[in-house]
Amino acid sequence: MLLALAGAASMLARSTGAQPADTLHACTYPSAQQLAACTALIEANDQLPAVRGLAYVMRGNFHRDFRGDIDRAMADYAAALALNPSDLLAYGTRGDTFRAVGDFDHAIADYDRLFAMMRADGLGLDDPVVAFVFRNRAEAYLAKGDAARAVADYDAAIRILPREARSLHGRGLAKARQGDRAGSEADMALARAIRPDIAAELATSGLE
Repeated sequence: MLLALAGAASMLARSTGAQPADTLHACTYPSAQQLAACTALIEANDQLPAVRGLAYVMRGNFHRDFRGDIDRAMADYAAALALNPSDLLAYGTRGDTFRAVGDFDHAIADYDRLFAMMRADGLGLDDPVVAFVFRNRAEAYLAKGDAARAVADYDAAIRILPREARSLHGRGLAKARQGDRAGSEADMALARAIRPDIAAELATSGLE
């Protein structure tokens, strides 16, 4: 989900023309220059709120992914939302970060807000972005121990992207916890056929 939302936000930023393209590019894509570029956009007086919000989110990602500094990341996501309380990218990214650190209730709350805003924006239920939000919320429910809600969200994600291996494997895990052995094995077998390494990926995220 975040790659799709980040791509949309990046295109929005480049369309403003308020900052040289190389600075926007450096802020949007992970690199050694990302922190400085995002900070320059944040501190510039002539930037549109959408550009500064994007810069806050990308700088937050830098703190989270390259420095392991969750507190600074969360502060930047909050700053993005203060600029624009309807920032889809900020809610999605913060939700993913809450989920990664085990704060599943706050993750689910952010995904719920994200769903509400996407519906208000008219984003169709067949959009891949929606599928990834369903999947990410399903993973939060699964990690929290709510297998029924996890299956419901995985079902919704798989209706949109029937061959998305992570959703299939996750649904298999959730079905196993419900005692649906046959359904679990079928989902996991299809997931492995699509992506043989999917079990290892989910194990590193703590879902196995």
